[in-house]
Amino acid sequence: MRYDLLVMGNDQGAVAGAVAAAKLNLRVGLVVSDAGWQTGGAERLAWGFWREVVAEALAEWSETSATGADGRSTGASLETEFQRFRRQVTLTLEHEAEFQQLELEHFGIDVLVGQPEFTSPHEIVLRTGQGVRHVTAERFLLATGARSGVPAKFGVNGRNILDVTDLPKLSVVPRSVIVVGGGQSGLESARYLARFGAQVTIVDGSQPLPDGRGRSADGLRELAEECRRLGVRWELGADVLALEPMADGQVGLQLETGRRICGEVVVCATGWVGNTAGLNLPAAGISPDDRGRIWCDADGQTWARHISATGAVVGHPAAARYRAGEGTRVVCQALRSLIDSRSLVAG
Repeated sequence: MRYDLLVMGNDQGAVAGAVAAAKLNLRVGLVVSDAGWQTGGAERLAWGFWREVVAEALAEWSETSATGADGRSTGASLETEFQRFRRQVTLTLEHEAEFQQLELEHFGIDVLVGQPEFTSPHEIVLRTGQGVRHVTAERFLLATGARSGVPAKFGVNGRNILDVTDLPKLSVVPRSVIVVGGGQSGLESARYLARFGAQVTIVDGSQPLPDGRGRSADGLRELAEECRRLGVRWELGADVLALEPMADGQVGLQLETGRRICGEVVVCATGWVGNTAGLNLPAAGISPDDRGRIWCDADGQTWARHISATGAVVGHPAAARYRAGEGTRVVCQALRSLIDSRSLVAG
């Protein structure tokens, strides 16, 4: 089976990129792993969709809800507001998943479910429950996303020590939260929880907070300022040495400065590891960094000229991990030469 474009993964930008290519009358396939996709609904969407919807919904919520100067609710109880907000986010995600499915069907995009592995620059083997398939493509778009890279010492348990990707499952706002990590996902997590009444402390070993470049830096500064308005506290310049359960059910964090702080819940936002294990990217001409991420130019082009990347799997430039519409933009850039060459042949 041969495609003009094979999109690998279901991170943000994957379906949009596939649709953009299909609109150019190209044969497009979308490769997704077994996990999550078969269940349908919002569960098939990557965590990046949740964080994007939450960011947009928080902006709208602040405009339509009664809030004080610090951005917190002054009308209905914070718990009631939180439950309404969660329902709104869930509904939005369900609509997004349904819309994606309709687009895939409408534009005739093949969905291939299985575990892919490159065997050569233009060929993958796809391992499915029914066996192995060989698939070739002229171009590839990597949108496999990333998973949270939390060190084992944090002892994530899904109850009071959370991975940042556990936030969608949080059904009640804790009274006090410690967010470990002051990057984009850490700041967004702090804003989300503080907005609905949690007393949040951000712990980060950097002094000052980690910064980005260009628009990425501007976005981080705006997030940090919003967190300050919401009353978020800061413990900067001190790494976490250990986490210890307390007798009262809280979690204690021992910092390298000697200070000890406690919180009802700890959220770990300590960076990301690209979902590239098992893809055998060197066979395609790409070497991920030590965190499994792909490095690209400003147009999403990797070192291999026939492969582009978008979403959380991108290690550099950082802004490409969060820009809306990035998948469509990257695909259009990548396919320009392909379309031009076919036009010349047709002419």
